Amino acid sequence: MYCQIRQQHGPDRELLEQSIKGELSPQSHVISYETKSGLVVFGLDNYSDINVEISVTGVGRWARRAIFQHFFHYLFNELQVKRASALVHPDNEKCIKLITQLGFVHECSLRGIDVDLFSLLPTDTNYYEFTKTKVKDSEARADSRAGQRAMAAE
Repeated sequence: MYCQIRQQHGPDRELLEQSIKGELSPQSHVISYETKSGLVVFGLDNYSDINVEISVTGVGRWARRAIFQHFFHYLFNELQVKRASALVHPDNEKCIKLITQLGFVHECSLRGIDVDLFSLLPTDTNYYEFTKTKVKDSEARADSRAGQRAMAAE
């Protein structure tokens, strides 16, 4: 499957801000993935080693396993956050269906602003576990090939 991380964050940031009907903080990061049939833009805001807030928007057919695997690997391995959170309007059934399929857990409804809080731990999603296993397997294969080359050289 073709999937590419986009480098042009200005237009992608604008697309995400239009979708969430607000602005990301100046410290936020934008990660965009482009497939042959769509585009997805993730916004990472209020980052700490404990939590990162996620916003997302997409155009076309972008929901691909490889995208989520890479994204969760980035969150939990590269950024080393302990959890991710997402604020979702309760009427956004499509988003709620997607994030619960990914493993996000409904924590609460925020009083006074009609928004639900969902969170994700590394142990909540199969997409992250698959990535960890895949990385470990590829490292083991690389170690095995290196050992075979060393034995052949002797």
